[in-house]
Amino acid sequence: MVMVLLLLLLMIISSVARSSIDISLTSGKPCVGAVATWTCVVDGGTGIGSLGWRNLGRSELPAEVNGPLVAFGSPSPFSAKATCVAGSVITSIAVANLTNASAVNGSTLECSNGGFGSLNTTISNITLYFQDSSPVQLILMKLIGSSLSEFVIHICWPNAVCAPSYQLNITRDDQPLYDNITEDICYEYNVSDIGTYTISVSSIDYFGMMVGKPATTKVHIRPPDIIRVSSSFNYTSSTISIIIQDSVEDQLSITSCNISLMSDDESYNDDQDCTQMRVFEYSGTGITCGRSYTYIVNISNVVNSTIKSGPINLVCIEPSVTTIMETISFCSMTSSPSETAMRLCSVTPSPINTISY
Repeated sequence: MVMVLLLLLLMIISSVARSSIDISLTSGKPCVGAVATWTCVVDGGTGIGSLGWRNLGRSELPAEVNGPLVAFGSPSPFSAKATCVAGSVITSIAVANLTNASAVNGSTLECSNGGFGSLNTTISNITLYFQDSSPVQLILMKLIGSSLSEFVIHICWPNAVCAPSYQLNITRDDQPLYDNITEDICYEYNVSDIGTYTISVSSIDYFGMMVGKPATTKVHIRPPDIIRVSSSFNYTSSTISIIIQDSVEDQLSITSCNISLMSDDESYNDDQDCTQMRVFEYSGTGITCGRSYTYIVNISNVVNSTIKSGPINLVCIEPSVTTIMETISFCSMTSSPSETAMRLCSVTPSPINTISY
């Protein structure tokens, strides 16, 4: 009798040891608005298998194979059905389509090899976390090609969380060129003309609604833009300083840049490269007040060149005789100059003439 009981106990232990439960997400994504499916496979080993689901205190024991989905019951959003029974192996799915994740997040989806009230039941579970859709945060853009006729705007953006599709919009100088919904995260657009191209990408959630604000980026396909050229003259050092102000930060890369300065009597002529710099100084025996000069700035990119020129008239500024005599008289009468007198009698800085164009 004892031997029989031992054999029965060994058979039960062997059967339990060979039983297994596996639960995993097999379809869809755990996103608000998406249909997500979890599959549970229970292998009863040598015994007779059974399978049960439970979430938020609501349970379901699907019996009919490939029958209709049966809801767990409120507040759980899940429904379940058995999909296959092969001997002691039972396969079942649990499906959820959430419109609000707050009630479910942090709860567990459980699968068992029997009734949940049985002491011999083995339970496997996963913790649920459904995410809301997020907006596109960044657009990566690259302009491909060496000339206007070859330009292609290549754009990509990282996958947004729980975004099944994206709305892509392209305009040129605020005029619509392209508007489409895509599941891809990269796109190439063939440039047709110069202008400011604006690319906007919005993520779309599982309800078909745009999420947040679109991510945007711009590319200015145009000749270089010279905003202003300003100059100043230092009478002490006889130096002309020229500053070029352009919108280099929002335009195509500069391929060449040259600035030249020449006097009207052709006694002075100097060229400098301005590809990397925007501030220049010209000095020498040919730079003196009373003369007129002309500057020419030529900046090029792959689209075209922009040339800007203008005059620089150096007017001589002579100190008045009255001011000189009054200063000499004051300084001569001061035997022990005070701090104020010392400042007045110090050398006055040479004037600087500034001109903007």
